[in-house]
Amino acid sequence: EFLKKHGEANFQRFDGKMLKWITLVDEIQTPPFLGEKRLVLIEGLPTIIEKEELALLPSVIHPSTILAVIDPAPDKRKNITKFLLKEATVKTFRGLPPCFPNGALFVQE
Repeated sequence: EFLKKHGEANFQRFDGKMLKWITLVDEIQTPPFLGEKRLVLIEGLPTIIEKEELALLPSVIHPSTILAVIDPAPDKRKNITKFLLKEATVKTFRGLPPCFPNGALFVQE
């Protein structure tokens, strides 16, 4: 649905285990291309982003970017999980299509 409305150029998908802070910032600061919104999807909680960097996240995201993080079993002891529980909208989904793991979806708009 998102791709039909906003186009493939406005969708990026990343593996949270491999995602670096600079890559994330580049993607979430980029405005949509010929569309209203941009969606950045991270599969699995990012593991190499520092606590100090997380605090900057709300101030660097472009107003038209939706940042979504999906994780089947988020570890509530980790800083990233604590941050997202506090700062993002959290939804739990079951029965998602095979291209998405079941679990918690954290959305920062």
